[in-house]
Amino acid sequence: LALDAATYLWEQEINILYSNFYEETLKNLNGKDKLNTVLNVFIDIYLNYPETMSFLENFDNYIIKENISQEQLENYEKSIIDTKSIICSALNEGKKDGSINKDLNNDLFYITITHSLMSLSQKLILRGSILKSDKQISGDKQIKLLIDMAMNYIK
Repeated sequence: LALDAATYLWEQEINILYSNFYEETLKNLNGKDKLNTVLNVFIDIYLNYPETMSFLENFDNYIIKENISQEQLENYEKSIIDTKSIICSALNEGKKDGSINKDLNNDLFYITITHSLMSLSQKLILRGSILKSDKQISGDKQIKLLIDMAMNYIK
């Protein structure tokens, strides 16, 4: 049931957020600007879908605790592939149009930035402000800074 729920979540909620990347308005952007737009969806998810991030954190913990096999996760992983293809497509376009470094490793960048954005979002949502200093900077500004750092890295 948990596997089906997580797969449904990606197919029906997360991938729908990315569906607008196939619209005409984005076709005129260079690869770097498309990637920036895609990554900024994490801010939208953080602000408007905190229960989604919370569920995914709890789901990951469930997978580890219950020792769910890779074979059992195949359908779930297939539902995530759309997100990877959108990001890698923007990276490849940027490499072709010169807005992204041609030597960038797409897989390394994809895994690192999505894991970083997911982890930061989940920390902010699930554990919030533990220390007094945690309240000084809003979560969306922290996520935006991480995106900006990634965008500077790919130049």
